[in-house]
Amino acid sequence: AETLKAEGNVLFGQKQYKDAALKYSVAIELSPENAVLWSNRAACNLNLKKYSDAATDASQATELDPSFARAWARLATAEQHLGSWTQAINAWDKALSALPTEGRSAAEEKQMKEYAEMLSNAQRALEATQENINDLAENNTINNFGSGKMPWERAEKMRTELVARGQEGMFSSAWLILGAYEAWSEGVGIMNELKKEDRNGQVAMTGRVGAIQQLSNAIIRDKRVFHIDDPEFLSKYNDQMRYEAFGRQAWQQGSADLILREAKERLAKSDWNAVRPALSVTVRGYIIRAFLTGGLMEDEAAAVTFYDDAVGILDGGRQLWADVPDDIRGVIFTKTFIRGVKALRLESYMTVRNRNRARFTLTKLKELADDLERDVREDPLDPEQPMGPGFTLAFYNGPLAQALAMQALYERELAEQGQTPSEQLPHLARAGELYAEAASHLPPDDEVHAWFLNSALGVFWQGGAPLKTTLPLMEMVKSSVPQMMRIWEHSQLALGGRDKVLQKTLWFEEDVQKALREGKVKMDDPV
Repeated sequence: AETLKAEGNVLFGQKQYKDAALKYSVAIELSPENAVLWSNRAACNLNLKKYSDAATDASQATELDPSFARAWARLATAEQHLGSWTQAINAWDKALSALPTEGRSAAEEKQMKEYAEMLSNAQRALEATQENINDLAENNTINNFGSGKMPWERAEKMRTELVARGQEGMFSSAWLILGAYEAWSEGVGIMNELKKEDRNGQVAMTGRVGAIQQLSNAIIRDKRVFHIDDPEFLSKYNDQMRYEAFGRQAWQQGSADLILREAKERLAKSDWNAVRPALSVTVRGYIIRAFLTGGLMEDEAAAVTFYDDAVGILDGGRQLWADVPDDIRGVIFTKTFIRGVKALRLESYMTVRNRNRARFTLTKLKELADDLERDVREDPLDPEQPMGPGFTLAFYNGPLAQALAMQALYERELAEQGQTPSEQLPHLARAGELYAEAASHLPPDDEVHAWFLNSALGVFWQGGAPLKTTLPLMEMVKSSVPQMMRIWEHSQLALGGRDKVLQKTLWFEEDVQKALREGKVKMDDPV
């Protein structure tokens, strides 16, 4: 083991982190109680940006040797990259406590200063997260919540009307947000029932399970349902997650490969009645953690990591247990559930790519979009198994529209890279077609329908498309806006300036119609 460690150290010094990790892995098999080996492999995984694996390895190192300061520091670093600021703060505290209180060497003094600075940074990040929660709670409560402005409140008022319209009324985003809100309300209700009490110096929790399932279902159906009216939301959620994870024996950290391997080992000793709920809480916890990390903590890179782990468990599980029916292995392994998670990951990837294009590439974005589109098209709705309108929009129309819009973004960025009109125009035309198709899969009363139409117009105008191409799209925006305002007037997209953008298109449409009537332009003219 010592020889392998030495070889790994040489490779690490040469920045050959993957090969070094392999050396440490073999050494760990020979000497699993050696904390240094686990810590060294954690360092490799940090450099490989495999933060879930790094956290698992560093955690094992600290269990084997609680006085190992560098292992605590590596655990803290991994947790920070995962957006887990509370855990990072605890680990930095432990790293500082593990250093000598006096007689420190120059290297230890340097460690002390570095760890103290990182602890301070983590504390500020956690404070900023809580400020975001407080702002959300205040804004929702004072400005919107309970005032009839929330999309689900408006959708509920339309329910009778939509039903009366028959099949036409089923194609409405009202059903999408209503389904998401029902799940969200149920989840929050269960979460609020959880009680904590001190029993002989130990914290005991009593409550119900199911909150994690409902909250994750809500986010997957329509993430716009997310809202906070309680400043203690994050604290309550963390308590609920711990409660359900303990009761279901779920994993709270670890890569997809690790979890699948251990799940397989558990199945060999028990059965699906034990493993199914453990995997469900694990995957759903990763999904919620990804969503909260990207939103409340504004760390989309960490969010993508959690989504990747969730999808890795789901795709890997479908392959590993391909002969096990969905009703045995669980809902999380159904195609529609996985599709919903992939759609969330795709949007998260797009968001973080705007901030870090070196690590999050356009090519990868296109791959994720193509995979999602293929998934929907190869699994069409079965007319023999009718599904509710909200389910269809959430797991078929919505993901397909999302995939097409990301493909459009890909084409638009290729156009921006072009140097000549001949290099740019084909990509702009294709981007416009994709945005328009994406919009066609969404109900006209969904704000994203109008937004994708407007995006199509933007690239068509940039490419000099004629009025016969752009005017029908402008007219569709004009028709969509009053419909979407009935539900989405006070959405987050609206707060971000949606209406000003769309209003410019409406005014331009009026000018174009007037110019056509006066004979100043023709339908073949680019305007």
